[in-house]
Amino acid sequence: MRKVDESRAANYIRKHSNYKKWLAFVLCLSLLTGTVTLYILNKPATAMTEEGAESIGAILETASNADEEELIQQTLENKAETNEGSGDNLFSEFVEGGDGNNENAGSNENGGESGDELNKSGDVEETKDGLVEEEAKEGEVKEGELKEGEEQEEAEEEDELTQDVVLTVSYVDEAGEAIADEKEIDINDSIDFASEAPSIEGYTFKEATFKGDVITKVAVKKNADDIRYYEVTFDGDETKEIKKDAAIVLTYIKDEEEVEVDASVTLTAKYVDKDGEDIQDSEEISFAKEISINKANAPEIDGYFFMKAVYDGQEIVKITPVEAEAEVEAEDSANEEETTEETEEAKTVSVEGYEFTTADGDTVEITEDAEIEYTYVKASEETEFTYSDGKVTVTATINGKNVFPEGIVLKAAEVTKDSSSYNYDAYMDALNENAETIAEEAGQEQANEFTEDNTLLYDIAFVYEGKEVQPKEGTVSISINF
Repeated sequence: MRKVDESRAANYIRKHSNYKKWLAFVLCLSLLTGTVTLYILNKPATAMTEEGAESIGAILETASNADEEELIQQTLENKAETNEGSGDNLFSEFVEGGDGNNENAGSNENGGESGDELNKSGDVEETKDGLVEEEAKEGEVKEGELKEGEEQEEAEEEDELTQDVVLTVSYVDEAGEAIADEKEIDINDSIDFASEAPSIEGYTFKEATFKGDVITKVAVKKNADDIRYYEVTFDGDETKEIKKDAAIVLTYIKDEEEVEVDASVTLTAKYVDKDGEDIQDSEEISFAKEISINKANAPEIDGYFFMKAVYDGQEIVKITPVEAEAEVEAEDSANEEETTEETEEAKTVSVEGYEFTTADGDTVEITEDAEIEYTYVKASEETEFTYSDGKVTVTATINGKNVFPEGIVLKAAEVTKDSSSYNYDAYMDALNENAETIAEEAGQEQANEFTEDNTLLYDIAFVYEGKEVQPKEGTVSISINF
């Protein structure tokens, strides 16, 4: 019995010893597994993704947007310092991994790790082009804010009037060259440039401009403190107050020098109506250079409209002087050197005859005295013409005197694809090519495409006895109502 008990005790001790060995082995294995796990968890964050963490049962804490933005900004600053002067894009290494082959950029498109983390910020674009674009947008915003600030500052300065505004006037020719000294404007009330522009000998006034825009009037204004400033009226009747020292420019056209004609042939102009009755005394005329015979060059007679000039029963459209030569004379001077260098053209031209060009294109030589009949008809006194065809109403307002002959008719013909006398497609192409300009002049924000469905084309003309009469620029205003 004792041996049996001893044998049982020995077996128990032996088994217990094996248990200790297994327990020690399990503890060692647990320590090793724990050590490996801690090592993996403590590796750099850039090598661990959410997917990788999930594969080992770990949970990663995602950085906040603010933290990511701060990290990105710091990275960009570091790259800017290291790459300064290299000519490479400062965003290339941050987005592309620094190797220039855009591998990370490709992984972003395929849903890779780098792209996932960048997208979590919500404020950074996926590619370097996107980052550059965002920076450009920020620059545009800053530029717009700067411009707005400058305009606001200028407006505040204008409102704070402390002394009279000085308006300087410059006098220039068509080439922009000064023809008189600048001076401060001196008016008590206002000045209308159409009738009150300053006269300069040898020049004819053309227009007045303020900052490049044509103006028609300048008026004096005063605020509550009796401080003077100005108001200008633009060509379209818009106005603007000038509360800072400024300048306006008056442009003039140089007059042609008067030339005396020493002609061996005398031309007499006779002014008659369509019935051949005299309407003005005849006079001798001469020409030093070629001239076209039309309404712009014919003498204006109040109440009449010029029609044509006739010589020997033929309508003439051009007169050319023959052998018009200018003589050159030396100026008198006590200095012999100056007399050999300085000359001036004489103001006398010798004419031996003329050539008349007829309406048919023929040339008539004039070597003897001749008479030219300038034919006129009564001028229309109507100030408004109207045409309507059920689709549109065209109204023409006349601005001036003797613009049209009595009996003139306003006509408007619709132009369509089927109009044989017009190139419809060419008109439509021209409209679309100038669509932006048309929209801007009409005050529209966006240009429209002109098509057959939204466009009506009309040829508007003034007709007298079957012939179209072209009015002088600025004498007729046209409005169309649909």
